[in-house]
Amino acid sequence: MRDDLLSQEKLLVEQYKLTQQTGARHICRIRELVVFMQEHDCDIYTEDVGMSFLKSLELTDSKHKYTTSRGAVFLLNNFLKGLPYRPKYIEGDVYTFPGKLGMEAKSFISLRNKEYRLSSSTVRTYQSSLDIFTTAMKLHGATLETLKREDINYFLASSQNQSPYKCGPVRIFLKYLFESGFTKEDLSKELEGFKCRRGEKLPSFYTRDEVMKIEGVIDRTGGKGKRDYAMILLASRLGLRASDITRLQFASLNWDNNVIILKQHKTKREIILPLLSDIGDAIIDYIKNGRPDNDSKNLFLSLIQPYRPIRVSTLCTIVTNYIYAAGVSPKGRHHGTHSLRHSLATNLLENGTALPVISEVLGHGSTGSTMYYLGVNIKSLLECSQNVPDVPEDFYSQKGGMLYA
Repeated sequence: MRDDLLSQEKLLVEQYKLTQQTGARHICRIRELVVFMQEHDCDIYTEDVGMSFLKSLELTDSKHKYTTSRGAVFLLNNFLKGLPYRPKYIEGDVYTFPGKLGMEAKSFISLRNKEYRLSSSTVRTYQSSLDIFTTAMKLHGATLETLKREDINYFLASSQNQSPYKCGPVRIFLKYLFESGFTKEDLSKELEGFKCRRGEKLPSFYTRDEVMKIEGVIDRTGGKGKRDYAMILLASRLGLRASDITRLQFASLNWDNNVIILKQHKTKREIILPLLSDIGDAIIDYIKNGRPDNDSKNLFLSLIQPYRPIRVSTLCTIVTNYIYAAGVSPKGRHHGTHSLRHSLATNLLENGTALPVISEVLGHGSTGSTMYYLGVNIKSLLECSQNVPDVPEDFYSQKGGMLYA
C-alpha cells in the first residue's frame, strides 16, 4: 500500500546497512514517490508505478534529482522482492519505448547498430535519448501518425532535452522517419542547431611541479590513501585512461618482467607498459595494507561493503579533490583523470621525447593522435620554427617593378 512505503523504506535502510546520509536521501525520494502516487490516485505500489515516477522526473531539468530517485526506486524494488543489496543500477531496465513510435525507435537503433557497428556506449546513448523522446511524445499525446513540428518544440521546451548528445540521436531518428515515409515532412530540421560540433581544443595539462604537489598531498596512512595514490600514479606516470585504471586486474600485472600488460578499453589495442618501482611499491602497499579482503579480479575496489570495482566517475572525482587539496588552481583547465594523461604527454614532449615513443606510452595507434599534444607545447614549436630569410632589394624592382604573376 502507498502509506506503507515509508515504513518499508526505513526497514530497507536498516537491512541494507546504508549510511545515514544515503538513507536520508532515499527516504526523501520515497516521500516524493508517495506524493506522486497521491497526485495520480494510485494506492498500490508496483514497479510500473516506480517507472512512471522516474519518467516524470526524466523530463525535468534536475538530473541529480532523477539519478538519486532512480537509485531509491531500484533499491525499493529489490527490497520488496527480497533480493540482496545490489548498488549497480542497470540502465537497460528502464527503457520502455512506448507506443508505435517507441517500437520504431527500437527498430531504428537495431538497424543503425548493424549498419555502423556502434560501440556499446553509443548504443546506450541512442537508447537513452530515444526512450526519453518517445516517452515525452506519449505524455504529449503525439503518435507516429500525428508527429509534427509542435511536438518537437514541446520536447525542446525543457533545457535538459536541448543537450547536443541527446538531440543528436533524436535528429537522426527523425530523419530516418522522413526517409522511410513515416512522416510527411523532415522534422529533423527542427534540431539542426543542436548538432555536436567538436571544435579544436587544446588539452588541459599540469606542470611537473603541479603533478608532484597533487601526488604529495595524498595521505597514505589509510586504505583510501593507499588506493588513491596507486591509481593516480598510474595516470600521472604511465598515462593510463580512467577506464583502464578502474578495470585493471591482477592478471595484468607481470611482476616477473616488471611490466603491465592490458587491452585498452577504448581502443581494444594491447599495450605493454613498465611497472615502475614507485607504482609497484604503491600497488603492493595497497594490496597488503589497504585493499579489502575480496575475491574480485579487479585490483581497485570501493571502501565499504559490498565491495565493487571503482567507477570511472568516482576516480575522476578523486583526482579533482586532490587537485584542489594540493592548492593547484584548475582555472581554465580540466581537472579529471585525463588531465594527468595530457600532463604526462606534454612533459615528455618538453623533455625531448620522440613522438613515436610518446605514442607508444599513450597507446595511440599512430603519431597523428599524439600530434594533438603539440598544441600546448609552444616551446617545442618555437624550436621547430625557422627564421624567415631576408628578401633582396632587387626583388621588388625586377620586371620594372612588376612582380611575377
